[in-house]
Amino acid sequence: MQIDRGVRLFNRCVSPRTHLITAASFGAICLILYFCAPASVIEGPKHIKSKTTAENTRCCVVVKNSRYLLNAGGFQIGHWGFLLADVFAKLNRIEHRQPKSCEIIFTDNVASRHRLRQVEKAVKGSMYMHTSLALIGNMSGTSFRVLERNRECGAPLHINADALKVPTHWLNLTAYRVPEDAARDVLKCNVTATEDVLIYNRQGTRTIANYEDVMEYLESSGLRAKVLFSDQLSPEEQICEMVKERSVLITPHGGQQGSLFFKRAGVAVVVVSPESHLLEYYRFFSRETDPWYHIRGNRSWSCVRRFCASSPGAWGNDGSCGLKCERKARGESINLSLSALHNVLGEMGLVHLRSA
Repeated sequence: MQIDRGVRLFNRCVSPRTHLITAASFGAICLILYFCAPASVIEGPKHIKSKTTAENTRCCVVVKNSRYLLNAGGFQIGHWGFLLADVFAKLNRIEHRQPKSCEIIFTDNVASRHRLRQVEKAVKGSMYMHTSLALIGNMSGTSFRVLERNRECGAPLHINADALKVPTHWLNLTAYRVPEDAARDVLKCNVTATEDVLIYNRQGTRTIANYEDVMEYLESSGLRAKVLFSDQLSPEEQICEMVKERSVLITPHGGQQGSLFFKRAGVAVVVVSPESHLLEYYRFFSRETDPWYHIRGNRSWSCVRRFCASSPGAWGNDGSCGLKCERKARGESINLSLSALHNVLGEMGLVHLRSA
């Protein structure tokens, strides 16, 4: 009876308007949580349940920091390359037989549920992702597919991968079919190149603005060359260009380098940074023995150590400038120094070392 009296007293003291305001506030809080709170707050990690056995035939690839797979231009090929490198490094450490199939789950502890849905939509709609998954399936014998949201992955083996993790170990594909064989079978690529040098350019920031001058210099040096813009190529064409048998690939720093994951072994890579700062995230998208060079301003050098910035003769990162210089460099275009390029090609033995 005391409870009933208390309820009646509360109802007399609190107006209907107060009830309405309280209900509206509660609803607003729910909406804020739905769209702004990290997805991990709203949804528990249903997929994190497993054990490992010697007879694994299936696996779950749990991707964290998935928001980095989406940028202003859509699907981020560079970070997708980070993810593939991470997955393959962990597949290489499996002591028993490789899984026959893997389901990919996208997670993010920072992105809101709404943002994560945007990422999933962009990823699932990405022809580059589907094309590259078909290719690595042929290379590894493991098929990959994206798991639908809120579905549990019941596979016994879990691989934790990170879309933000910059690779720090050499790409090791010795246990798999080489990319050029897989690309020829899956994508029907013509793996024979008609040129010695490919300028693999990009549009927008960090484009090699003087690519026509570079082409003229290469042709005058007796080298056959062509220039392509990654933004204008289909996913199949981007990957097919990586597996062709040529001498040199010249490219500015940028996400298009994610396709170097599929590069034919032995093809030399020349990465060009803006003069403001040395940028290198894709150094390990190669085999340890592959020739790799860097050009920044008028200086060029061979990246004989793990990182170009620490190799002899490097014009590396500029001490305390750090992130400020990096941000500036990311917004710049590049004029590729012909004298620096001449020195690189001379070191490869493709031109005589004389004045450019």
